[in-house]
Amino acid sequence: MPAARKNTTARFLLYPAVAVSLNVGLAALLTNTYKCCDESAQEWLSIASSLSNLLSNASIAIVTLTFSLTVLSIQIASQTYSPRLLDDFLQDPISQFAVSVNLGAYAYSFFLQYWLFEDDNNSNNNTDGIPILAIHFLSIHMLTVLLMFVVFIHYFVNNFRLESILHRATEASWHAAQKLEEALSNQTGLKKDDEDLPTVPTTAYKVLADYSGYLCKYNLNAVVADATRLDLVIRYHPNIGEFVAEGSLLAYVWDANSTTTNASGDDDGETKRRPSFKHRVLTGKSSVGSRHSLGEHASIDNHQTELAVEEKLGRIIAKGLEITTARSGELDVLLGVQQLTDVAVRALSAAVNDPFTAVQALDYLSTLFGRLARLSFPIGCAKDKNGVVRCTSPRRSFAYLLSILDAIRFYGKDDLQVMYRLIRFYGDLGATVKMVGKYQDRISTILAQMEQCMQVCRDKYPDDNSVEKKSIQELYDYSMSLIVTSQAGRPMLQQNEAIEKDLTDLETTYVKPTSQFFDTLKDEHKVAMKSVHESSTREE
Repeated sequence: MPAARKNTTARFLLYPAVAVSLNVGLAALLTNTYKCCDESAQEWLSIASSLSNLLSNASIAIVTLTFSLTVLSIQIASQTYSPRLLDDFLQDPISQFAVSVNLGAYAYSFFLQYWLFEDDNNSNNNTDGIPILAIHFLSIHMLTVLLMFVVFIHYFVNNFRLESILHRATEASWHAAQKLEEALSNQTGLKKDDEDLPTVPTTAYKVLADYSGYLCKYNLNAVVADATRLDLVIRYHPNIGEFVAEGSLLAYVWDANSTTTNASGDDDGETKRRPSFKHRVLTGKSSVGSRHSLGEHASIDNHQTELAVEEKLGRIIAKGLEITTARSGELDVLLGVQQLTDVAVRALSAAVNDPFTAVQALDYLSTLFGRLARLSFPIGCAKDKNGVVRCTSPRRSFAYLLSILDAIRFYGKDDLQVMYRLIRFYGDLGATVKMVGKYQDRISTILAQMEQCMQVCRDKYPDDNSVEKKSIQELYDYSMSLIVTSQAGRPMLQQNEAIEKDLTDLETTYVKPTSQFFDTLKDEHKVAMKSVHESSTREE
């Protein structure tokens, strides 16, 4: 049901359907309430007919315009920025509410007109009266339609700007990271980065996916009871946001006591009395009894047994995850990073050739990663009441999220402004991690990314005396000093810390004119240029 509800909402069906239903019911209720039977009834009927026609025409026109603008904007946004931005617009409440209000107004006017004139034809010139209150509600609907149209146009103009798109992607990814951190902390156990996950034995079963889709979330607690009852250990394989293809690996499952042996290598007495792994899975019982392999399933051949075990394990595994056809950003931190990176890469393509849009995307990426640097990115783990690990799930590491930006370095290596901003991005992020005081192992990843940027610049500008190479090297040295001198809990300027410089002093290729430059000028130009040069030198 949750997946069906999500898909219905995303397809513009739920809110309009509710609005139409409510307005049909409202029209039916008001047509039988507060009727006027005096000589002005016929005049009210004429007014109702005019308002109803006007409202119907206006609402349908506005619905058409609203839907057309939304579809057009989605198409432009997907082509210019990223196709992964589509879900944000499809699930936006303003667009859904605008369509719902207009369709609801149309349904109200249509059914009101139908009931009014049906009553008029069947009651001999309105002996029952005209529902005045229902006609007044036509005016309210008209005002609501016009107001919603103005609100939608304002939303349309403001929210399809580049800054708004980048801001939404940043906030969505950050909220997903927070929810994921909270969801993992609510598990019955929590694996830190320095803890070892259970080692998968060679006797483990591989549970394969029986359908394709995107992994939206894990619910490890839903599997703990079955895993404890059958004495199993489960280790899920795909990450949240990853596409799971039919027939691909979904999880490893093995007997929790498969490695429990005594010093001589033989099973102890209790293990000998335990039912086998297959027997427990097929029967759903883990009680100690006679040591037959399959009990009542002994007559089944080996191939059928394996199929039955795989089917039972698949049902257990399916309880702990949710796979949908559409990718959801609810807990998918990677989605927001990919959206922002897509915007930067598309801006650097030959068709767009807009490097400053890529710089803007890096601005918002710096905001996002500055927040993500404060999160632990723990491994999902569920334990039973005895503290035994029963189920684990993987997670995206900070280094993996940072590696998504490699595409910006690859496609932006020919643009000096993009490389400036990318080096500053890593410098600011490294300083932030140092200031946080935790997760210092991430510094090495950031430094490696900075070195790769410098290697690209060295290949692009091999001449050490070029102004481009010097400006990049100066910015690199400054960014390194930010990382090295930053300290946790020490906001005051340190003795060896460099004072932050104005970016105009770093990201510039300006140099003073040389004597060789003056020699190339004409005589009348030399006098003027030298006087300007001397005056600027005195000012410095």
